[in-house]
Amino acid sequence: MKQKTKFQLAAVAFLLALCPTAVNAQQMVVETQQGNDVYNLPDIVKILVKEEGMSVEEKAKEGKTYSYPQILKITFNTATSVASLKADPSNFKAKLEDDGNAISWTGTNGEQEVTLLDITGKMIRHARQTSQRMDISALPHGTYILKVGNNNIKFAK
Repeated sequence: MKQKTKFQLAAVAFLLALCPTAVNAQQMVVETQQGNDVYNLPDIVKILVKEEGMSVEEKAKEGKTYSYPQILKITFNTATSVASLKADPSNFKAKLEDDGNAISWTGTNGEQEVTLLDITGKMIRHARQTSQRMDISALPHGTYILKVGNNNIKFAK
């Protein structure tokens, strides 16, 4: 087996076994040059890692095989990722921007109390601001809570 392939196999195994977001994930996203393939983890029957590539088989769907050079990135989305943000009122929405280095929101007007907490409730940042965007580039990967006025949103960076 080629050295590069051994490294790639080890990297996939590492992602699946040790990645903290993979433990509680609901989706796996395989990013390729042709686009992203999103798999719901409960629907995955098996993932085969072979010398020539990785294949993913889902319930009631035809499997897909990727050669290692095709795979740009594999990520895991948790229930608290930005893809599944929900808040009240329903016009309050948030999204990650700049490759996860900023979070922006809509549905608020004027000056707001903005608080950023880590998942344990520890305050990371607090300010009154009119801007509807916050730089989060210095934050490590993890799950956070953004409080804007009376709205709370959990998101994963």
